[in-house]
Amino acid sequence: MSDLWIHPKCALDGRQASMEIEFKTTKGKTASYADARAEICLLDGHQMIAKEEVSVSESFRADLTISEPVQLWNCDDPKLYQVEIRIFDGQGPS
Repeated sequence: MSDLWIHPKCALDGRQASMEIEFKTTKGKTASYADARAEICLLDGHQMIAKEEVSVSESFRADLTISEPVQLWNCDDPKLYQVEIRIFDGQGPS
């Protein structure tokens, strides 16, 4: 994976949020994108608040919609979320 970009989009009230995720993948000589997929999870601590599974190719882009309200980050109360991206080929996790 290279050139990873995550663009958060959120209304000021925190009720409508999404993320645009882009990255590039490289494969070995024997690998194929035919069965490749990515699992994208957004975590608040240990709680998963959004999950999306999508097909992967050499250049990848996905939109993850967050159905739960999110807390916006500010300097008085910094709130951070964790994004996990797992890439699988037809033979298992890579």
